[in-house]
Amino acid sequence: MVGGECAVQVDGDCQRSDACRDLGSCAASKGKCVVSAEGCKQIAFCKLIGHCTPLGDKCGAASDEDCRASDVCRVGGRCRAAEGDCVK
Repeated sequence: MVGGECAVQVDGDCQRSDACRDLGSCAASKGKCVVSAEGCKQIAFCKLIGHCTPLGDKCGAASDEDCRASDVCRVGGRCRAAEGDCVK
């Protein structure tokens, strides 16, 4: 409890959540779960579409390296990062 309200306090609280598994929100900050570098690298979207790096409040493609390691590069030729996504 923080200020009389339920709130996450440690990363472990977040790491057990669906938000961590699905969205990369695996770190506790100011009472809520937020994306983390480790969390982004573990989600399915990292391998599928290159969303492997925290960008604001979500995981996205921050570099060409993120994209080159993804299925969307290998299959669709979208191997360059632009505005958080992998593009041709």
